[in-house]
Amino acid sequence: MEFFLFIPDIDEIVTRQRREGLFAAVMTFARKSSVAIATMAVGLLLEFGGFVEGSATQTPEAIHTIVYTLVIGTSLLLVISMCIAFFQIK
Repeated sequence: MEFFLFIPDIDEIVTRQRREGLFAAVMTFARKSSVAIATMAVGLLLEFGGFVEGSATQTPEAIHTIVYTLVIGTSLLLVISMCIAFFQIK
């Protein structure tokens, strides 16, 4: 049986300080930073693929880039998350 400990509780036991807010701030920063980086990466990929913002129609290359980004990107992230879930370091 595995136990998943709450890191702020372990930190409080070790340091005798309550720093839950610090852990929450770090996690919020990491989450928002990763979303910003992912958004920038997808934007650059679409720009490289010929996507023109505000255009009534897109070129076939831009449409293919959108489809490939959705299909391949989602599949790749799903495979990575499944590998992390199934092959945990013990």
